[in-house]
Amino acid sequence: MASLRICERRNNFDEIELGYTEDTAKEEAERCLECSCKAAYDCELRKQATDYAVEQPPVRKDRHYYPLDKSHPFIERDPNKCIGCGRCARICVDVMGIGALSVNYRVGTVDGHGGSLLSTACISCGQCVAGCPVGALTSKVDLLPSIEVKTVCPYCGVGCGMYLGVRGSRVVSARGDDDNPVNRGNLCVKGRFGYGFIDHPERLEGPLINKYGVFKPAAWEEAVAMVAEKFSGFEPAEVGVIASGRAANEDNYILQKFARSAIGTNNVDNCARL
Repeated sequence: MASLRICERRNNFDEIELGYTEDTAKEEAERCLECSCKAAYDCELRKQATDYAVEQPPVRKDRHYYPLDKSHPFIERDPNKCIGCGRCARICVDVMGIGALSVNYRVGTVDGHGGSLLSTACISCGQCVAGCPVGALTSKVDLLPSIEVKTVCPYCGVGCGMYLGVRGSRVVSARGDDDNPVNRGNLCVKGRFGYGFIDHPERLEGPLINKYGVFKPAAWEEAVAMVAEKFSGFEPAEVGVIASGRAANEDNYILQKFARSAIGTNNVDNCARL
């Protein structure tokens, strides 16, 4: 980047770095190597190498290439990036009690390097992804967030703490809250990878009424009036309310409050399905 000459920096507070022109910015952008490494921004190996000034050895052209395992719906495994630290295998067996992964020089499953996680007892908790320091195990759905929001998983009543990563107005990642006494950083597959419903294009944004077998958009006044009319024919004990793991915690709280306070029923359940 172009910058002010030394003599021009004296006796003023002008910006030293002059920035890019549009043409220069486009030229610089074309230099991107697009390494596609999903750990490019949080690789612990790279951080350690930088801190201790480790020289990068030249890339060996005769290096054996291990095929990527993309068979899992949420987790991608790249043995070529594995440094054999064993974190993933230890977390899988010691923390989760599963034992789906094995490290023998390179990360693999209990079936070997070519084995798929789908053929193991993997429960898709994502703990191996969270523990991998170099991107050998990465999420297929996560993106790098700009901020994280602390919350509680809505899928069931366990109360697992989590952080949702946000970019713009979209939720792009999820991770467990290590300080939460309920789950201590652990999440099941629903909490770890089941956040896609939040920004799903088919998510309902208003009430629908079944008219002649077809759901039609309706005004809130019409929908509330119809619900009140339907409820009037039942006793409170005859009414059941089912919440959803795909609704926000605040939505589910209001729903159960409505069921108990307005309707007068304790028949409340949560459909915690993915």
